[in-house]
Formats: sequence, C-alpha cells, structure tokens
Amino acid sequence: MDQNTLLIVSGIVVIVCGVSFILNVAYGRASAASRTWANAYVCGILATFALLVWGIFPSAWWTVAIGDAALVAVMGWMWSGCRQFNGRRSLYPVPMAAAVVTALTSVAAGPGPWSGATAMFLGIAVFAALAAVETLRPRMREYIHARVLTVVFALVFVFYAVRTVVFLVLGAESPVFEAYFGTPATTLLNVVLVTASAISLSILQTGREGPGADLVSSARELPRGVLAGDAFSSTLQTWLDRADQAWEALVVVVLQVDNLQQIAETFGRERRSEVVATVGRICVDSVPTASLVGQLGDGRFAVVTPAPLIGEPRLVAERIENALVDTPIDSLGGLRAMARFGVASTDDLGYESTALLAAASSAIEAAHTEGTSIGTAAPSGTAA
Repeated sequence: MDQNTLLIVSGIVVIVCGVSFILNVAYGRASAASRTWANAYVCGILATFALLVWGIFPSAWWTVAIGDAALVAVMGWMWSGCRQFNGRRSLYPVPMAAAVVTALTSVAAGPGPWSGATAMFLGIAVFAALAAVETLRPRMREYIHARVLTVVFALVFVFYAVRTVVFLVLGAESPVFEAYFGTPATTLLNVVLVTASAISLSILQTGREGPGADLVSSARELPRGVLAGDAFSSTLQTWLDRADQAWEALVVVVLQVDNLQQIAETFGRERRSEVVATVGRICVDSVPTASLVGQLGDGRFAVVTPAPLIGEPRLVAERIENALVDTPIDSLGGLRAMARFGVASTDDLGYESTALLAAASSAIEAAHTEGTSIGTAAPSGTAA
C-alpha cells in the first residue's frame, strides 16, 4: 500500500477505537483516569486528521506541527491517566507543555515532512517509558490487562528511542530508516498497538477487572455518612482551612481494599459491590463523630479526623483496620475485607488537600512495597 492509503487505514482504526472509548466514557460512570485517557484519544483523532490533510495537501506543512504535537500529547495523556488510575496526581501540565514545545519546534524548523521530528520522537519515547513504569506500580500492576499496556508502552519506547538514534545518525533518507522506521512501518505498528491498548483500556475503564476500574459511586449508592469524590474534595479543603486558622491538627487516612479482585472472581461483582459498601460503613462507624469520610474510587476511601491527643496519627488507621478484621461479611461466609492504609498529618505536611491525599496515597504504595498494612507519609523535606 502507498503512504496515503496506510494513513487512511491507520486513521480509521484510531477514529473507531477513539470514538468507541470516548462514547463509553461519556455515557458511563467514568473515573478521572478514564476521562484523561479519553483526552488522549481526542488528541489521537486530531493527529490523524492533521496528518491526513498533510498527506493529501503537502503544501499544508503547518499540519505536521499540529500532528506532531498531538502525538506527543497522546502518550503524555496516557501516562497521566495511568497515574490517576494509581491514585496519584495527573501532572497534566507536563504533557501539555511538551506538546506546545513540540509544535513550536516543528514550526521553527519550517516546511518539511520531518520538521520537528526529533522533538516528537523524544517526547513520545519519554512519555511511553514513564507510562510503562507507571503500569508496574500499585494498583495497575495487579491486573492482567494492565500488563498488555506495559508491553505496548515498552514497545513504543523502544521503537521511538531507536528511531530517534537512527534518524539523528543516518538521517531520514537512509535505507535503514526508510525500511524500518519510516512512515509505512510506523503506521502498521501504530495500528497494532492502538488496537491492543484500546481493548485493555476499555476493560479497565468499564470495571471488569475489579478495583482497577476506579469508578466513583454516585451519591445515592454511597453508604450513609460517606461523601462522593467531588463533594468530599471540596469539603475537605474547607475543613483544612478552618483547622489551619484554629491551629488544629488533622489526620488524613486513605485506604485501599486489597482483595476486591479475588472477591469478584470468587463471588461475583454484586458481592464485590457489597464489600465496598460495607467498608464504607465500617469507616464511618469506627472513627470519631467529628470526622469526614469520602469515597475516592471503587474500594478506595479517605477519612479526615482530628489528630489523636495521645499517640501517633497511625492510630486512626489501626482503629479502622481492627474494625475490618472484627467485621465478617455474612454473605461471603464470614470473609473479611483486607486493606492497606496511608496516613498523612497536617503537622507534617501542611493544610493543602491535594498534597495530603497524594502523600497518603504514596504511603499506601510504600506499605505495599514494605509488606505492611499501614504506611505513614514522611514530613515535607525528608525521605520516606
């Protein structure tokens, strides 16, 4: 097939996969990670149209800059979505800035099919490497279909890293580059990888793999006393502002139920949802009355409460953990929900809600690495 035909075929695949995923997000209960991945597909569709215009009208060289920037944004948004899936900050300004730099580099290079190619190759390679690493972090590493994404992102990194070296050393006119790293070879690779990643992302997004779905329940489905994600976030910052003015210390505890996937596989998704609701009720019942409880994701809760007058902040997490151990789930034959906890304190990290939640989430990962159930965030400026 000639280059234009390949671009059209690739464009059809990208558009079909992208529109399918975007509609699934638009009409479903989408998480923040799913919405970020949908942004990646929007950028992919934009890149497709830009490169198609350039293929049909070579004089429209400026569309190459748009396409290059959009391709970098695709991989950057993929990385951001993986971070959100793992309960971390998206850092979305990073891929946006990289896309702008790529576009400016391409425009500055002037007309030509490979103007700004180095910036585009490097941007895709870096974000692909970061995304591959992110899929190996908790919670994504727990799920089979996330392994497919690991392979996809790793292949993208290797391909574009080698492509960059060949481009800089041998040039775009070299037989090696044209045969193995030119537009036809890259287009065929993109078709395969886009299809594989679309299937994996769709499965993760729709929640077929348990807690990795990161779906936030609607208000009517939440246990009494548990706030939905957006309501919790806004209320949390209000609490923190008032505590800051009153010189009062608060503790933020984030917990992630560990055995949801096993419960879903053994007892079915209905029982899994029941476990999530039960954990929410246990959180409400096992903390002081003057506490704030919110559901951040499917199987992930946050608790905010005044710091204990005696003892360490981790005592709050220990109290919830003991309640989980002491509360069998009758419909599951007495099975208990198991969870890991991350603890952050305003005494150590200040009164900014995003920083506290991120620190508590990172403490969960540290606990997982250390093989413990409770991790404590280190004070600002110290090593964890």
